[in-house]
Amino acid sequence: MNRFKNSHTHEKSNVTIFLDVIRNLLILLITGYAVYRIWNWNWIVGLISAIPIYILVMNLVGFATLPLYTLTPESKLIRKGFKNIEDGNVSELEKINEEFENKFNAKKTNENN
Repeated sequence: MNRFKNSHTHEKSNVTIFLDVIRNLLILLITGYAVYRIWNWNWIVGLISAIPIYILVMNLVGFATLPLYTLTPESKLIRKGFKNIEDGNVSELEKINEEFENKFNAKKTNENN
């Protein structure tokens, strides 16, 4: 069930996929190193602490890499749309919306629940 009526689903750009891969590799490497260090001290504590460390590192790395996602083509188009709204140029929004739908294969999901 989709909570958001008239929401869009779209394909991710190559830049977004690349950033996702880098972020996940960083998370796994940092978590692995931290658990390895704890495991050398006491293997039981290392085993128990693996999931909390993963969650903590996931949040820290996710928050730290968040500004990089402003470089993606999706966010640039969205920023362009917001700029047109601020300038009061609503007629350009339809063109930007069509460009987004064509560029990222966006599909509107209309679920009436």
